[in-house]
Amino acid sequence: MRLATAPAASSNSPVTKAELRARLVAELRAAAPRREQRQAASDAICRAIRRHPAWIAAKSVCAFLPLPSEPQIAPLWEDEHAPAFCFPRVRGDEVKLIRLDDPALLRRSNWRLEADELAAAPIVEPGDVDLFLVPGLAFTARGQRLGRGGGFYDRLLSKRSAHSTAIGICFSQQIVTQLPREPHDQDVDAVITEHGLLAGAADHTEK
Repeated sequence: MRLATAPAASSNSPVTKAELRARLVAELRAAAPRREQRQAASDAICRAIRRHPAWIAAKSVCAFLPLPSEPQIAPLWEDEHAPAFCFPRVRGDEVKLIRLDDPALLRRSNWRLEADELAAAPIVEPGDVDLFLVPGLAFTARGQRLGRGGGFYDRLLSKRSAHSTAIGICFSQQIVTQLPREPHDQDVDAVITEHGLLAGAADHTEK
């Protein structure tokens, strides 16, 4: 996988997030690996997550249901020894975490968190989550993140405990050198790709 690069912003023509998203989506689509390569990379990412101290210590994990273009991390919550898992459910502009004690419910609901089968799922407060596994369109090695424009993860991460850990999860081609910043942007503490934990990530697992 090749490394994606974000264009440098200049004082005369700063690159907007919308422009960068459009560019990165096109780059990622053009450089999309074959299914076998993507699965192998996803497996490597899952192994790296399981080795991380925050995973080993976590009792509650917030994860995401991956898009086809994102790392496939379902093996993490399908493991019988996995910690408790919750997932962000978005309704309108509201995002809430719902706990799923039975991973099979996801398959029965066709991977739709808004399905009727999950209506009674318990609500989890962000402050009660130990580890957040965070998707993104792009990350820097130091944990800056570019999402897909909804702002849901920025709002969610702003409510997490100071003792929690947030790890960005992506393929190596989604690592960029810099990203445009806004005051509400929330960074992650570490970034994991198929190559493991990035050496430049601001890992704050010992808070």
